[in-house]
Amino acid sequence: MERPENSRSQPSLDEIVTRSAAAIADQIRAAATMAKSEMDLQIGVAAALKKFAGDAKITLEGHHNITIATGRPDSVYGSVIVEYKEPGNLSPNKDAANNKKVIEQLKKRFYDMRPRELMVAPVRNPIPSVML
Repeated sequence: MERPENSRSQPSLDEIVTRSAAAIADQIRAAATMAKSEMDLQIGVAAALKKFAGDAKITLEGHHNITIATGRPDSVYGSVIVEYKEPGNLSPNKDAANNKKVIEQLKKRFYDMRPRELMVAPVRNPIPSVML
């Protein structure tokens, strides 16, 4: 017997993320396609994440281009650092020179913010990205 609509439990955040992942990825790809600069991509990704947060009814605060110790990460969402890169700047090969450069940049950001537990992810135009 099925429960009435108003008595169903709310989906978990994991379920919401799973259902929303493809749409968020599509929105980020669209932003990447239209982006002419890192800032364009950053604005498009922030809009996609803001929409997701609203749909998921969660608070997701992004801080952009803030100074931390010796650098300025492009975006920080809680404990996630995002560095955006222009089209063609990164390679699927993590050992490529530009990838090594951004990995070192992210390690430095991570070290600068080490009192907080962080996950780091560079974002480039187009997706996929290198993750540490």
